[in-house]
Amino acid sequence: MIGWIRKQFNKIAKWWLDRQAPPGEFIAYINEQEEQLLKKYGGAGVEWQDTGIKSFFFKKIFRAVKRVVKSVVRVVKKVVTAVVKPILKIADGFMGLFGMSFDMPEMPSPENFDDVQQGILVNKQSNVANIPIVYGTRKVGGTRVFVSGAGDNSKYLYVCLVIAEGEIDSYTRMFINDEEQSIDSFGTGATRSILSSTPDGSTSSYYTNNQSRAKFQFFTGTETQTASSLLKEHPDWNDSHRLQGVAYVACRFEWVKAEFDSKGNQTTSNPWSGVPNIQLVVKGRKVLPRTSYSASDDTATDTSTYESTTGSFVFSDNPADCLMDYLRNPRYGKGLNNNRISFADFRVAADNCNISKAYGGTLGSAVFLTCNTVVSTSDSVLNNTKKLLQSCRGFMPYTDGKYRLKIEANESTTGIQEITDDHIVSSITVASVDKNSRYNQSKITFANEKKDFESDTVIYQDSGYLTKDGGEDLILQVSAPSITRRERATYYGKYLVDRSRKSLTCSFTMTNEGQNLKPGDLVKLTHRFKRTGEETGTYEYMFNAQVFRVLEVSLNYDNTVSVDLVEYDSTLDTITALTVDPTEDNSSQPTPPSNNPGDQDKANNNARANVKTTVSGQRAGVIFTTQNTDALADKLHIELRLNGGGITATTIPNFADSIDYFVFQSGGQDFKPGDNIKYKLYTRRGSGTHMSFFQSGSVTFGGSNSSSTFSQSYSNQGWT
Repeated sequence: MIGWIRKQFNKIAKWWLDRQAPPGEFIAYINEQEEQLLKKYGGAGVEWQDTGIKSFFFKKIFRAVKRVVKSVVRVVKKVVTAVVKPILKIADGFMGLFGMSFDMPEMPSPENFDDVQQGILVNKQSNVANIPIVYGTRKVGGTRVFVSGAGDNSKYLYVCLVIAEGEIDSYTRMFINDEEQSIDSFGTGATRSILSSTPDGSTSSYYTNNQSRAKFQFFTGTETQTASSLLKEHPDWNDSHRLQGVAYVACRFEWVKAEFDSKGNQTTSNPWSGVPNIQLVVKGRKVLPRTSYSASDDTATDTSTYESTTGSFVFSDNPADCLMDYLRNPRYGKGLNNNRISFADFRVAADNCNISKAYGGTLGSAVFLTCNTVVSTSDSVLNNTKKLLQSCRGFMPYTDGKYRLKIEANESTTGIQEITDDHIVSSITVASVDKNSRYNQSKITFANEKKDFESDTVIYQDSGYLTKDGGEDLILQVSAPSITRRERATYYGKYLVDRSRKSLTCSFTMTNEGQNLKPGDLVKLTHRFKRTGEETGTYEYMFNAQVFRVLEVSLNYDNTVSVDLVEYDSTLDTITALTVDPTEDNSSQPTPPSNNPGDQDKANNNARANVKTTVSGQRAGVIFTTQNTDALADKLHIELRLNGGGITATTIPNFADSIDYFVFQSGGQDFKPGDNIKYKLYTRRGSGTHMSFFQSGSVTFGGSNSSSTFSQSYSNQGWT
């Protein structure tokens, strides 16, 4: 009886709750994971009226980037009297506005960038490894998919080294075991040989006894390429091994038996020890260039012309061209049909990337933005898309059924929609940038083309921002996998610092005129701060036709529209020639002598610092004593990472060699037993000039880590 009553009660309760639900909805049970999934795909997750029950109606009609402000506070009703405290976070905040469409991509940290870079350059052996995509120009290793000996006494070693997804443009340089080789030609088809002299004029280690001991065939990965005649010398390779669509190098290495004359002098030698490590500089993937698509290609037809237009593909390092190729490619990319791409927006973005800018340095005048990166096909399409967006500091809203590319550069503010108090129907939330998201310096790690694409770092500092921050170093550290020139990396660092200072956000609800807005649009916002003369119409404004960018637009049940904006600054794409290191190209510069003050802006090669720990009274510290640094440097810059935490930095002005400089804390925290401190040391010639790195390492304080404060004086015993 009780069970029947409970069943009837549940039916009545369900009937009643269903009547209270929003139109078209009904009561249901979900768990926390399902709730997060609904929210991820646009579900509102807000309480419905006074029922205490959440409704997950899909209110978000457009979305460009992850919401910048995670929590907001009220500022005003209609008249604003104060600006709220800053709440923007770096990971969820301004980074999402100019490097990627969504949240932070899984980019390698500056500490791990070198490991990732070495992974790109290494030769590995596998038959199932993912094949990377090379966009632009990069130095890469490869995957050995075939290794086998043949010939008399296995005289020859045959190797098939897969480089990248095809079709690439060409190969331009080759390194064997880190020694660059001169090749008679990098052309496809015929067998190529090593020449006797390397590019720097020395004798090749692999040209012995007047013979080339290595031969190659280069394949760019066309769909029509035939099997390698060089590899077909081996009985296990035949005409069916064409590797269509794969860029690879066929290699044959010749083993040489060591021989000696009657006096015991060696007359012939074998140049090989193990399987050689091969690296090549590659002009990467051919793509549809910006000159071959435009607004006329926009269509509603759900088909793709990707395969039929490959005959028009050429090499391009334009970020918009590369991103569109990745989105449209059906094999390694997203495989989008033509009706899902706004060719008009991509063409505008590509043209903006191609504008000439004066970078200074050895780069001089060059196109505004380029993409030179290696994309891992083992990574997700979403994360690879974010990485490609970073190369053009772009974002990619999806509106009207199409993906659109917008770049924060060269945008017109003429004729854009205006929002005034007549349109705003709610209070306004304003958020500025807090100290944790505001920077006066940036540290950019990248693969330097001028140093054979090895990992390199530039540091940019804005002395004006540093003064405003009371001299405190606020450092942003990021890697830039698509940048290969120091000049571009320096400018990118400046851009990041400037962008971090100019990210005021504004949120409100407006009338249905807001339905015309799309993420990425620019708008002019006019909002009164207070009214000083009702009769004369004299007003003071918080925003007077100030330009903002639309981040998010949400349609509400009452036909109003919720809008999130971020401030826009047209000067962010302005490039002035920045001071860069003129001696960065190690291949063309002589080794500077010791104590050479003329070595512009660099620490000498033998610059060093003695680093040790000490205890002074009740404080533990690290002592830095420099020697042989640049005689013209007037600042010693010390970066510290305490126990794997965040980086703090201190700059010692007017420092001198052979003087002990004590550091007792990091980030306001005294050093204590058990602490590990990693350090990096730089010198500098005045503000606004290049920092020169000369030493890094770590020290650890011994002893117990049981106490977090110094309640007693520690002796030197037990400390390292």
